[in-house]
This record gives sequence, structure tokens and C-alpha cells, in this order.
Amino acid sequence: MTTDSKTEFSAYIAGLTTSPNTGQNAGMSDHYGNLRQPPAHAAKLDARITPLVDRLRQRLAAIPPEEKQYGLKMTVINPLVSGVQRSKPPAWAVAAALRQLGWSRYRAYSDGTEPSGTYWLPPDADVTAAKQTIRQGLRK
Repeated sequence: MTTDSKTEFSAYIAGLTTSPNTGQNAGMSDHYGNLRQPPAHAAKLDARITPLVDRLRQRLAAIPPEEKQYGLKMTVINPLVSGVQRSKPPAWAVAAALRQLGWSRYRAYSDGTEPSGTYWLPPDADVTAAKQTIRQGLRK
């Protein structure tokens, strides 16, 4: 390598490190600068990364107490929270989060004339009244 080419190369390297927003590298530094910016959908990603228990607590607080007192089915609760890898979290994960929040599960069995299914009751619910209402078929 000749002295002239070494000097040119050194000047090129110095130009890269001292003034990244000028000359040939302006596009590259702008590109890397944009990569350091949070993406437009960062808020949605942050909401999905929030622990399931916290997301569930927030969404259940928005449901009126009159609606929760006789229990909620998993088909109502599960779509309230979005999953991290899928559109909805698995039912077992939602069930574990509900238990952590103090909710209890009541399984209503049927003889074919009554509604059946699993109902999740909040910690402050009157369990006896909720069970009677479910058995009478008033809660669908």
C-alpha cells in the first residue's frame, strides 16, 4: 500500500468517525438513528409484555360489579386480555391469574334442563347467591 492510499484511507476513516451525518455516510447514520427510535407499535407491545395478572386486574376492574357478582365464564374473560405470542392467552394461564387475584371457580353441572359450565366468581361475591342464580338459569 502506498503512502497516498494510506493517507486517503486514514482520512476516510477519520471522516466516518468524526462527522457521521455528512458525506457518503449520511444515509447510514440516519438509518441507524431511526433504528434507535421506538417503533410506532411499541405501546401495544408494552401492553402485551405487562404480566397477565396486571392486565387481567385492569380489565376486570372495568366490568361493573353487578355483572361480576354472579360469575363470568371463561369465554367472556379470555378475550379481554391479549396474548404475548397469540391473539389470546391460553385458558390455563388466565385461570392461574384469576386464582392469584382471589377469584374462585364454580362448576355448574346440568341434567339437560339447566345451564352448565364453569363460572369464575370474584373474591367479594356472595357465593351462595351466585350458585343459586346459576342453578336457576338466570345467568347465561
